[in-house]
Amino acid sequence: MSEATATTEGMGPLDLSDADTSGIEPIPSGTELKAEVFQFEPTSIKNEGGKMEVGTPGFKVQARILNEGEGSQYYNRRVFNNYWLPGGSYDQEKAKKMRGMFVNFLVAIGYDKDEVMGGSFAIPEASDVEGREFILRVGVQPAREGYPAQNTFLATKSLAEASSAASGLL
Repeated sequence: MSEATATTEGMGPLDLSDADTSGIEPIPSGTELKAEVFQFEPTSIKNEGGKMEVGTPGFKVQARILNEGEGSQYYNRRVFNNYWLPGGSYDQEKAKKMRGMFVNFLVAIGYDKDEVMGGSFAIPEASDVEGREFILRVGVQPAREGYPAQNTFLATKSLAEASSAASGLL
């Protein structure tokens, strides 16, 4: 017997006639929230015909909102972002900006900027990245191709940087 069968056995038919299928509204763009890295995994471009070449490396990052703990409006919401690290024939000025966004993310979660930008930074294991806390400024990707609008990373900063800015000690 499969696990799925075991968990649904005896449930009977479901009555989903009153289900709200409108989805969850995105967090307003520009909102800054305390978050943690919930998932960090390497990836690559898999589909042809896009702006970047197949095989372009990157990282999928899933953040979990921690702001104000359980019961707060956005607690435990997830925000997703892909960091792409193009090379080759991709516009090199854009590629530098994209790599810079990844550097800013790594610095926000506690890695040393000089080490990250030193030319031989070893990509950390997911277990070293996941659970690290940072401040996330969310953006909103507009609805497209039949999918609703969703949040993404607009900017990141460290908890220390946010604390300094809040106290006026830049």
